[in-house]
Amino acid sequence: MGSRQDRKAIRDEVLDTIAEAFVFGEGDPDEEAILALWEGNADADLAAQAIARWHLDEGYSQWWEEFSRDPSHMERYGYDAADLAEAFARLRVSWRERLRLRRAAPKGGPDEGTRA
Repeated sequence: MGSRQDRKAIRDEVLDTIAEAFVFGEGDPDEEAILALWEGNADADLAAQAIARWHLDEGYSQWWEEFSRDPSHMERYGYDAADLAEAFARLRVSWRERLRLRRAAPKGGPDEGTRA
């Protein structure tokens, strides 16, 4: 069995993946759409929307297992809405930093798609 720190790292990776999928997963959103998402929603709001969209808080059971219930995604990975909101906060900070670096990069460099 992994250590508590290992389990937290796995949980945080799962949460980061959920946040990234929610923000970037549907098509290829442009910079303005992502900025609008960040400006129009707090991290807790984004977490609540992701939980509702993907039913992360709902356990389920098979029809033939009337009295058994599988844990929800949140139960299985041991997180709550506040933990998911923290993942959105991490993504928000890292995305803004990448945006800042991209805007500061000299024009015509490798980031602009030029080839030798």
